[in-house]
Amino acid sequence: MPTIVTEELSNPHCPTALRTLFATLAAAAIMVLSLPQAASAASLKTQLCVANMTDMDITKINVTSVDNYDWDGSSRPDKNFKGKTIAARDSRCEREELNTHANGAPFTMTLTFSNNTTLTFRANQKDAKTKYWRTVSASGSAANTLEIKQTAGADANGYYIRTKAAPDNSGWMAQLLRRKPDIRMNELTMPGSHDAGMSTTKKCTGGATSAWAITQHSSIGKQLTHGTRYFDLRPFLYSKDPDKIYLAHYSSLGGCYGQKLDDVLDEVKSFLRGAGRGEAVFLKVSHTQQDTHLKGDIRDDVTSLFESKLSGLLLTLEKGGNVDIGKTKLKTLAGKAIAVFDIADNYDDKAEKGILNYADCDTSGEHLCRLPKGFDWGLLVYDKYAKEADFDKMRDDQIKKLERRGGYGNQFLYLLSWTLTGTAGNLDIQALSARNNPQLPHYLAKIKHGDYTANDSRGNPQAGKPAIPEIVYIDFGDAWLNRLIIDINN
Repeated sequence: MPTIVTEELSNPHCPTALRTLFATLAAAAIMVLSLPQAASAASLKTQLCVANMTDMDITKINVTSVDNYDWDGSSRPDKNFKGKTIAARDSRCEREELNTHANGAPFTMTLTFSNNTTLTFRANQKDAKTKYWRTVSASGSAANTLEIKQTAGADANGYYIRTKAAPDNSGWMAQLLRRKPDIRMNELTMPGSHDAGMSTTKKCTGGATSAWAITQHSSIGKQLTHGTRYFDLRPFLYSKDPDKIYLAHYSSLGGCYGQKLDDVLDEVKSFLRGAGRGEAVFLKVSHTQQDTHLKGDIRDDVTSLFESKLSGLLLTLEKGGNVDIGKTKLKTLAGKAIAVFDIADNYDDKAEKGILNYADCDTSGEHLCRLPKGFDWGLLVYDKYAKEADFDKMRDDQIKKLERRGGYGNQFLYLLSWTLTGTAGNLDIQALSARNNPQLPHYLAKIKHGDYTANDSRGNPQAGKPAIPEIVYIDFGDAWLNRLIIDINN
């Protein structure tokens, strides 16, 4: 009870009416103080993820050195991570409520693995407000072989527990062929790279920034080594540098351009003639454009560059052939670059040179995938992204579509677009990837375990047919994330 109220209640000279008022106020104060305390208006909602990229289960998580002042309510790591487990190649994500008045929200986390080794690191959940991609210091008996990579931004903070040595994914298709020599493209899952050529920016226009345009950590050459086999390429010709065609990330208002197309094709050629002799590399070309200061059409320049740079490596088709690339056996495509271009660009006469058709599924009405008008050969893909910056909305959209139209053996390849789209509040793609990429291991594990069921053409679940994508599209992929995608095939 407040001191001043106590004193007045015990004062014999205090009028009876006033003493009654003080007694009422005191009782009310006691009631208020005894009520459960809700999160204050100053709390900050964040996400904390721990992704176990190793082959060992995390059998125990301990969280210590937590300051109560830094947190708001019970959404804090010593409440929702302490004592929990994380299976191998899975992840755990929880909401954490921070006190925005705190200078930080540090804590110590110790992970115990199934082989009884440990890994301890110091974390700070306030990092969720800052963009990071860095290695975190760790100690313990597992620290010689494991490392912790932190990714943060857009109110999310993620820690990847992974091997120090990157997995070798350079020949995963060749290895798959040795186990399943007759496997077809619509019977396997491969990593895909969204806006693949944007690991760097050379020039931005129309107010665009590198943070909005950059979507990958690595060049396409390195992405190939990391295991990516499906690439989203968007050629662009800039009037102030008209001698080179670049890959770009553009909108109608402007954008940025990244790697040179001829450099990328050299990287593809080097890979297919080296470590990737048994691999099939899909190069999906779209959004071909040039800025408004240039006249003419660069599409023929783009295809000519493909023909010259990848001579002898492009998959070619005979004129008049009716070939569905999605149903083709992997062994037929091994060692080849499959260059596909939007059917609207009308390259029917170039199939014999390796310039092939690409089309998105026509999903009007209740059709799983209706063939677009004029499409009778080439590569058919279901590719419908969520266009969301909110993770929950993106996940729900993509899983719903996966169950509706995913699953091996269809006439098209299904693309799971695990990407977030920048909004006016946050246009930084790397920061946004801190929200969804650490969640990916958990949903890949669910896909691999058959937790999602494919529907038939009428939208009814098909017993015994799991909903599995043939392509998993990500921003800022790496060898460790790709390994989990590739493992769906095992």
